[in-house]
This record gives sequence, structure tokens and C-alpha cells, in this order.
Amino acid sequence: MAAPSGGGRTTLLTSSQFAAHAKQLQETNGAKERLQLATEVRDAIEIVNTSEYPKFLAAYLPAFQKVLESVPPQAEDSPEHKLRNVVLEMLNRLPHNEILRPHDKLLLRLTMDALRAENEDNALICLRIIFDLHRNFRPSLESEVAPFLQFVCEVYKGVNDTVTTMFGDAATGAVGVGADAVPTGIQTRSVESFKVMTECPLIVMLLFQLYARLIPPNIQMLLPLMVRTIGLRGPDPTTVPPHLRQAFGDMKGSQVKTVSFVTYLLRGYSEAIQPHQEAI
Repeated sequence: MAAPSGGGRTTLLTSSQFAAHAKQLQETNGAKERLQLATEVRDAIEIVNTSEYPKFLAAYLPAFQKVLESVPPQAEDSPEHKLRNVVLEMLNRLPHNEILRPHDKLLLRLTMDALRAENEDNALICLRIIFDLHRNFRPSLESEVAPFLQFVCEVYKGVNDTVTTMFGDAATGAVGVGADAVPTGIQTRSVESFKVMTECPLIVMLLFQLYARLIPPNIQMLLPLMVRTIGLRGPDPTTVPPHLRQAFGDMKGSQVKTVSFVTYLLRGYSEAIQPHQEAI
């Protein structure tokens, strides 16, 4: 652990401490203790913008991997959640340069594994990491596109159930979430998050722009799900109770982003969209 300085404050880590400190982060069992160690790394994260970046990666990437693989995602604001959050935030702040390139597939795998299981708050960080990795390290990550598209399909497949769970359904008598039960970002699974769904079309658009040959086989899988999502009416806006207005706005925002993506496809791939034209 970084040595305390006067007044009980903690001095920033130096490169000579990386290996020993990272070893502690890997081997310490208690979540609170690991969170403290991870926080010390985050406080010194600007060192990645110096010549010490290779040493930082060599020491801490295995430690970050160990944390993400050994500490499960949480649905409450616990030390374990905070620990995963701090580690993901640090991965999101790594400069995407040639020093990081040899680790691109490891980072993408770690964040994809986390994305599938995470809560909404941490999943949004995962999406930023995934976007930046693909944008900066193409074309070497083409083989990693399929798992992300599968995740996107899972989000869209479940959106009808997510809408019903949140807002209810007058036709079936299903009751929406009460004022005392609105889930927080930590309590919301990634695949049930309107905010996560809002971010997905932009990343899919990037992937299609980077890897155009992937469009024909995947457009037939994605498009029907997206068209169905656009057509979801949800509750009458005038009947949405105050405690669900944020969620309703998030739902509508995700539909708007999906419409934008379908419009993008219309401009360049009208033949593939033809069978869905009436629904659109």
C-alpha cells in the first residue's frame, strides 16, 4: 500500500511500487481492503500519460483482470460494486495508443464479460470502453464483433418484458413499478436497461462502418428486433406517474436512437430493409 504521509493522507504511487501494490490488489481477499488499494491506483492514474505507462500495464492489468473475474457484479451499492466500478473506470481512462495495442483483445474480452452480467451503472462504462477499443484498434478486433451484436440482440429481445415490468400493461392488467420500488442504476441489469439500449445503436453503427462485410449477415438479425422496439408504444404519456417519468424518458430516448440507426441503414442498405418497410 502506498505509504501514508503527514496528516494521515496517502502519497501517490510511484512506478517502483507498482509490482508490490498490484500483488496486494490481486491477493487481498476483503472487498473493502481491495477497494482501498484500487482507489490508490485510481488516484495515481495520470501516470498512464507518462513514460511509466508500460510498467503500469504490466503490473496492473493482471490485477484488474483478477478483480473482474473474482468479484461478481452486484445489485446493491456494496464495496464489491464500488471495487468493480473503480477498476472499470480505470480501464476506461487508459490511453489507446500502441502501448495498449498488445492488450486490446484482453481488454475487450474483460469488458464484454462484464457487460453481460453487470448492472446499468457499470455497463455504461463497459460500453464506452468497447466503443473506444473498436474505434482505435481496428481491424484486429473484427473477430470480437459477434459477441457484442449478440448482446445487443438480447437487449432488444427483452425490451417488451422490460417495458411491461416497469410500466405495467393495461391490456393484461399487469401493474407497473410502485413509487417505492423504482430500481436504481445499480439494481438494473444491463440487458434490462433503457440507458444501455440507448447506447447500443451508436456502437453497432461504428462496427458496421469499420467492418462493412459484417452488415449483410447481421442486418437480418438486428433489424426485426429494432423495428419491433421502435413500434412499442408503452404507456400513455399523460398517465405516467411522476416516479416513472425518468424511466419513460429513457425508454423514448432509446427508441429515438434506434430510429436514427434504422435511418442510417435506409440510406445505404435499402434492399435489406425492404421486407420491413411497411412496419417501419
